[in-house]
Amino acid sequence: MRILLSGHPETGAVWEPVAALLEERPRIWSLPGYGRPLPDGFEPSKEGYYAWLVSEIEALGEPVHLIGHDWGGLLTARLASLHPDLLLSWVSDALGVFDPRHQWHPAALVWQTESQGEAAVEAALSGNEEQAVAAFGSMGMPGEHARVMHRHWDKLMWNCALQLYRSSLAIHEEWGPDLEGAAARPGLAIIAENELTERAWAERSAKRAGAQVAFLQRLGHWWLLEDPSGAAEVLQHFAASVGQGERTS
Repeated sequence: MRILLSGHPETGAVWEPVAALLEERPRIWSLPGYGRPLPDGFEPSKEGYYAWLVSEIEALGEPVHLIGHDWGGLLTARLASLHPDLLLSWVSDALGVFDPRHQWHPAALVWQTESQGEAAVEAALSGNEEQAVAAFGSMGMPGEHARVMHRHWDKLMWNCALQLYRSSLAIHEEWGPDLEGAAARPGLAIIAENELTERAWAERSAKRAGAQVAFLQRLGHWWLLEDPSGAAEVLQHFAASVGQGERTS
């Protein structure tokens, strides 16, 4: 079983163009609060989201191939670090966060700051689709996908985001030391040339995690939307290398 896990500020819709190119249709999961309700008693912190992911995969009753984007990639790597028994393989595009030199990008720093984060949320929710197209288009996201993403934004999602980011001020210190555990399963680090974080952080983390590396030239944070065909080919190549038999249609 293959699962595609999305992050922030998105839903699983970001994976649909890639999923459509895979012969074996994967399952697509959004994070709680991101286009889906919160489970009873759920705490939208990094530990809460990690515990949710562990519980969801344990409930499947079998190890999975897990592929994560953004926070989905962070949680994928965390699961590989602590619970490789739940995985057959893993793919993450967010390994740079685990490097000791990691620093959060400017938007995250705003979300992590009291009052500033709340003001940013109000601005995001009061903005229109064309503003989202302009903002995310500058980072490589096609306009039609920016519109879909914007339509899923609500107060619940953004409140979850504030709590998630504020629980992660020192994530590289709290989660980084365990990363070597991810080497127990085949892993792939996706590193996009125009990503928001330093390439060296991701490269060092990939080495620590024992992961293969796919470097995506001319692509950025939204590589899976910028070039779905190329993204599917990268996943196909990795799948073949670990004997998953993945093919694109």
